[in-house]
Amino acid sequence: MIFPPAILLINQDISQNVQAMLVRQLAITEVIDGYTFDNRIAANTNYPNLVHSNNQRLLIMRPLSELNNRALVDVAGFIKAGMLAILSPFDTVPGFTFPIVNLTWADLLTVPAVRNSMREHCHHFRWWDEQEWGDENIPIFKNNNPPVP
Repeated sequence: MIFPPAILLINQDISQNVQAMLVRQLAITEVIDGYTFDNRIAANTNYPNLVHSNNQRLLIMRPLSELNNRALVDVAGFIKAGMLAILSPFDTVPGFTFPIVNLTWADLLTVPAVRNSMREHCHHFRWWDEQEWGDENIPIFKNNNPPVP
């Protein structure tokens, strides 16, 4: 199983059970709130690079209406009714939607924006570009689920 280093942003109004499921399934190394993340960025602007270089997976819980430092995350998502809607890091428009039961990194990496963000922020993820198949031959599984309102 691939556990790439990443910074995930999720809405804070989820249950402890859903949070524990995400931590277990995505091998999250630390869960923090948005204010803690903002304080770490203020103390060290290189903090996202430290997370990636230490092969950590950071889950940030914050209201999605707060846009502070959202450009620094690899995956932004909204969870409602057992579904995870992937958001662009820069706005709140839903993209792909996945059930959170049995959610894996392979699911998240099928989203082109997530893959591109991981390449941009994570030097450990560059092996993907070095493979012979390239992006055009990577199977993209179409998700026909409507975005979670």
